[in-house]
Amino acid sequence: MNFNAITALALLSSLITVKPLIAAENTNQSVSKPPIALVAPLSGAFQPLGQQLLSGAELAMNDQPFLVLDDACSADGGKTAAQKIIENNIKIVSGFLCSEALEAALPLLNQHKIPVIAVGVPELTLYEVRSPNEQPALRLTLGSEREAKAIANVLVKQWHNKPVAIIDDGTIEGREAAAKVNTELRERGLIPIFTDTYRPGLANQSALITRLKKAGATHIFIGGQRDDIAAIGNSAKALKYDLEIAAGSQLDAAKTNPDILQGTFMIAPVEPSKQKNAATLIAQLEDMQILPEEMTILSYASIEIAQQALSKAEAEKLSAQEILTEQTFNTVIGTFQFDQRGQRRDNPYKLQVYDGNDFTLYTP
Repeated sequence: MNFNAITALALLSSLITVKPLIAAENTNQSVSKPPIALVAPLSGAFQPLGQQLLSGAELAMNDQPFLVLDDACSADGGKTAAQKIIENNIKIVSGFLCSEALEAALPLLNQHKIPVIAVGVPELTLYEVRSPNEQPALRLTLGSEREAKAIANVLVKQWHNKPVAIIDDGTIEGREAAAKVNTELRERGLIPIFTDTYRPGLANQSALITRLKKAGATHIFIGGQRDDIAAIGNSAKALKYDLEIAAGSQLDAAKTNPDILQGTFMIAPVEPSKQKNAATLIAQLEDMQILPEEMTILSYASIEIAQQALSKAEAEKLSAQEILTEQTFNTVIGTFQFDQRGQRRDNPYKLQVYDGNDFTLYTP
């Protein structure tokens, strides 16, 4: 899920009543010295998403104590959380939805060699970029560079002999996504015949379709939001121009009216709730009347990783950090391995096609 989607979801979810939050200073958690801490925004605009992290962690911990800290999605909150983690001799930290909080926490946590499993911050923080010799956070999600490479690998295989266009909506997010995919495609020998920036927010994109038709492009990658991708697809359909459309994780958003065309491709990770291994957890959440949100499931998986790492570290007499970057972890959303830079070794990006209602894995 991209940051814009997280922001929109937080604002929408702020209207929903959530159960009372756990505050570390109001419990006996600091006395019991639990080995795992969860850092999440449990106040402010992102509180509903923080609650999702907390719900997932609570289920994964299964009544075992763990330290819960509110970072409020701020640098001050992240620094304060890190100080409390150090004071409580925590071994592994999970959570973090905002880069500001993570960036402030990491220098302190690195001093004490306390590893972090970041649930919702895919990109490296400035601290990590400027301190390449320091231990970065381990990430469950991939950043934009890895996304562009994954998209390009799929498109080269699917469109290697097709007239391809790349367009974007002119926003920072859309322009960067399109530019990175363009670069990756060119490095693989697939040269787009047409690039352009379209005006977002228009219900009718016939002028754009006319330009695409004139250029001869029949396959198009779009760096833009779902509503614009829907408008482009429907405008092409109205003009009877056969256009194959693909986009990245921006398509993983609420349905629009009119919606994207059946047959639209998305290259993105499969939603956690659709993972086969997550079926039992989904049923458990539904029985508890908790929505199986992405952040809840990711948080559950991160705690599974933390628990396995601590168990293996104790058994093998190694540090948790060594275990985390050397071994394999089985979770409700699949198997994870991390490299020395905290990045996933696998590629979760899959080619999916819209069937008119939902995205499903594409099989030629």
